[in-house]
Amino acid sequence: MTYIAKHRKCDLMELARELGEEVDEKFTIVNLKKVILNSSDYEEEFAKEMLEAIIVRRQEKEVLERQREKEEKDRKFEREKEERDRQFELEKIKLQTSSETSSVTSESSENNTKYNCAELQKVLQRFDSRNDDISLYLVVFERQANRLKINKADWVTQLMPLLPSDVVQIIAREPEKESSDYDYVKELLLRRFKLSAETFRLRFMQQQKKPEGSWRDLAFELRSFLEEWLEGLNVKDFDSLKDLMVTDQMKRRVGVGTFH
Repeated sequence: MTYIAKHRKCDLMELARELGEEVDEKFTIVNLKKVILNSSDYEEEFAKEMLEAIIVRRQEKEVLERQREKEEKDRKFEREKEERDRQFELEKIKLQTSSETSSVTSESSENNTKYNCAELQKVLQRFDSRNDDISLYLVVFERQANRLKINKADWVTQLMPLLPSDVVQIIAREPEKESSDYDYVKELLLRRFKLSAETFRLRFMQQQKKPEGSWRDLAFELRSFLEEWLEGLNVKDFDSLKDLMVTDQMKRRVGVGTFH
């Protein structure tokens, strides 16, 4: 029975539990050996095979954990690089883009404008191109900009710090006049990040209320996802909508991979 003493405590604990025994971290390897050998379900060859399987699972888990740690370090490095690139591009755009806004008539109004712009940056999170819907994000941006009474001529300037560096670079490649026109920039972003109908369907089905959000926010998000889903499939009338609902339910029952 010496094979038991050669293995890790965590593996022996798992083996004991597989045999139906109750053990915890207080057990020593000697205690675990006694528990395993005295188990009513113990049979040496079976226990050896089970222990080998437990070790393989643990090793696979450790490999996955190391891989996740490496991926997280890589993502952190990319985020830091992206932030540096974004700051660089923002500075370049500031130098290239001349301001055509009207002069401020008083110091108080100037301070108020600066406050509103700063407030906009606080209430909006940065756009995440991997997880966020650009159309929904721009709707929220426009609502907040209007609420804070920010001049539309300044919208592009306020939007830039909220975008990833690669998106800023896309805008920077456009002619100077167009790159400061919000409507033009909006259309550019919608084309660049247009999501598939299937993506909007999944978001419509899976979207949950955010802890910091309200039920009204959730209703707005669901309505936006539904509209994008229907538009992507060119659903224009009630009969087409019924066909879509029936097809979707059939896929749910038989599985997308087997549905034709």
